[in-house]
Amino acid sequence: MKRFLAISLLVWLAATALPAQTAVGRLKAAPIDSAPQQIARQIGLFYTNLQNHNIRHAYDELFKDTGRATDRELIDTLVRMTEDTVAKYGNLDSYELTDARAYGSRLLNIVCLTRHQDKFYRWQFVYQSADGDRWRLNNLAVDDWRAFLPAYPVATPPPAEVQIKMEKFFLALQHRAVETAFHDMVSGSPLAGSAGPTAAFIAKTNQALGNYGAMRHYELFDHRPLGRSLRLLTYFTALELQTLRWQFVFTVAQDGQWNLLTIRMDDQIAAGIINSN
Repeated sequence: MKRFLAISLLVWLAATALPAQTAVGRLKAAPIDSAPQQIARQIGLFYTNLQNHNIRHAYDELFKDTGRATDRELIDTLVRMTEDTVAKYGNLDSYELTDARAYGSRLLNIVCLTRHQDKFYRWQFVYQSADGDRWRLNNLAVDDWRAFLPAYPVATPPPAEVQIKMEKFFLALQHRAVETAFHDMVSGSPLAGSAGPTAAFIAKTNQALGNYGAMRHYELFDHRPLGRSLRLLTYFTALELQTLRWQFVFTVAQDGQWNLLTIRMDDQIAAGIINSN
């Protein structure tokens, strides 16, 4: 069976960061209200340096006083990958802390969302503390949400007009009207003027339908905020031979209007389920 490639760039840095302990993935997380001030300042400075194109300095400061501060191979790799992302998708437009969780009393996972035009990345900063006061970076991972599969999904329907648009989109896909589905979906959004991305979505969706068969079912899996003004909708679609995951990022204006920013789709749900256990 051919493997369908996701429509997205994946940047996963954990392989070059500090080795993770197997047991950590099984620890239960406790949400916390906010990141400690020391961590919030460090992460804020890191992203400010990235926005000002001081990429190497950003990583030098981030890893300062950690076990990898002198690991030039690691830092060189991170700098190169970040420069490649900026070259391909543009400068870092914005960043926002979206989640903070404690694993016991000496480990924190701080999750941030960054935006490069219509491209979004999730950054996970794992911090440790020997004394519960001073925090040091332990590990860093960056992905494009492909690895994100919430353990406790909340399938609250979006506003009626958004829900209707989503249903029309998936019904069109069920009837293999792929071009109509995407052109109607991106209408009125920043993607409408981007022929390249829309054409890529159409081609990959046709490829998926060709590889895995007709779409038999679709359902909303999760609906959650990403910071203050973004919403992530995750849908599953059941094809004859594979289930696909669709992620739609919307911005929500002050008047409550939802505007589509980006779409991504992959066939990695099974791996996500296994890794989440």
